[in-house]
Amino acid sequence: VEIMNWGAWGIAAALALWMGADLLRVNRTYGEDYLLSSEEGEIIDACVVGEPSSQHALGDMIKIGRRGSLTGKLTVHGVQGHVAYPHKVENPILRAAPVLARLAAETWDEGNADFPPTSFQISNINAGTGATNVVPGTLDVVFNFRYCTESTDAQLRQRVFEGVARGKPIGDLPEPA
Repeated sequence: VEIMNWGAWGIAAALALWMGADLLRVNRTYGEDYLLSSEEGEIIDACVVGEPSSQHALGDMIKIGRRGSLTGKLTVHGVQGHVAYPHKVENPILRAAPVLARLAAETWDEGNADFPPTSFQISNINAGTGATNVVPGTLDVVFNFRYCTESTDAQLRQRVFEGVARGKPIGDLPEPA
């Protein structure tokens, strides 16, 4: 095991030196002309980009890499107050819950032969002051779509806007462009 550790460190050091030497000899002006040409005379017709995605072992899968990503933020306003006075508060969490459940249950598209269906995921929810006896005044929700070629960002924006509008107006959601 000790020999393997020393060997791994040796290989890492050799690669670091090689990359450092290459960095010194390479023209570091990365303008459009440079990126579209080659100092060695090679012109690239196609390129395979590696990504650390895999199912079981590194490199066990190849994917077509053109899925869209759309991130949105929804701010829901309420009226902050003490939980002992429910008639004086308007809880933004309770206002948002049915709308978020509706958006999460929505079928956005069916996908196609190249891509799975569009997915909607809530990635972050934040509300409250940290106190356990205070209803928050606002709720911030961050969500993300990974969408296939069957949907566009404009269509998804419109459908989210319509989905929110079916309930009571609940916050700052800009009109879709």
